[in-house]
Amino acid sequence: MTRPARRTDWLTYAGWAVLTFSVVVPATEIWRIWVLGKGDDLAIALVATAAYLPLHLRHVFHGLQGRRPRAAVATLAAMTAVMTVAWAMIGQQWVFMFASLAVSALCTLQTRFAIPTAAAIALWPVLYYDWSPRLADGVYSGPYLALSLVFRATSLFAVIWLVAASRRLSGVRAALSAAAVSEARAALQEDLRATLGKQLADLAALGKQADVLATEHDPATATTLNELVTASRSALTDVVRLVDAYQRVAARPELDAAAALLNHAGINAEMVRLAREQGSLVQPASVDDKART
Repeated sequence: MTRPARRTDWLTYAGWAVLTFSVVVPATEIWRIWVLGKGDDLAIALVATAAYLPLHLRHVFHGLQGRRPRAAVATLAAMTAVMTVAWAMIGQQWVFMFASLAVSALCTLQTRFAIPTAAAIALWPVLYYDWSPRLADGVYSGPYLALSLVFRATSLFAVIWLVAASRRLSGVRAALSAAAVSEARAALQEDLRATLGKQLADLAALGKQADVLATEHDPATATTLNELVTASRSALTDVVRLVDAYQRVAARPELDAAAALLNHAGINAEMVRLAREQGSLVQPASVDDKART
């Protein structure tokens, strides 16, 4: 498994963990309401959670992608209305659910609006509830409720932000890599054209000339073939130099690009690589065959 694949897997796992946690927290609060609530509190909590949770999960899912969902403000407003009505009917036991609303606000609104809105959602219990209530089951102070909302919302949104930032970083890295490969291929092509273009043209001309002289049984064929061998050795020396240089400084995509360009020019790049490893030169006959084709 390659390193990018492992990175992608970890981002996927983190995303699923966040979505799971976004369901576990409301489920835990429903259990609290079941234990400490009165009358129809549990039924109201179940209906309200079933109404707001799909909207919340949609907000979180898009937040993990680093995108705002469609109708972000409208769905956030609907979620706010459901949770406010549930709080008015259930009371203090529902306050902990507002952590999900704060996370949704951070995922759906622009930063300049998201932070003040989330802060207001998390801190309003400080102003509404008593700071020093009498000790009783199911009664919490305003600061305790506010601190609970801040902790839960921050813990969840921090992971959402990290996953989204990692995805953006991966996208930027891929774009930079593609741009670097494209630039390296263009530079390699220009280098090949400037270095080997004339030599390959001369080789082609000598090959045609040798072919014509050989057909006519001209005694000058041997001289022309010697010139072809000399020129091909010089060209292959330059090819080996280029391959060595790019193998030292280029990544695999650039080497593949160099091999493709050499093959397109009529030179077997694999043949050159093997010759370089063996410390020998490519047989002139091989180059002559390539020139003839």
